[in-house]
Amino acid sequence: MKVWKILDYSRESKQLIACYVKVAKSVYDSSYKALQLARETINKDLCTTQLLDVERGEKMEDNIPVLEIL
Repeated sequence: MKVWKILDYSRESKQLIACYVKVAKSVYDSSYKALQLARETINKDLCTTQLLDVERGEKMEDNIPVLEIL
């Protein structure tokens, strides 16, 4: 499973992560599909994704919505 961070640079707060989207590895073009789901669910103006770097120990932050595409 891939985990995409959907970033929101329009917010004035220090928190730039709008949500996480977990996507099955079998999903083609997972970054685009994760962004589309976040736009439909969180905010239509979101425009940036970044893969969570689990190989280097990056973990999801608490209190941030998590969406899934299976």
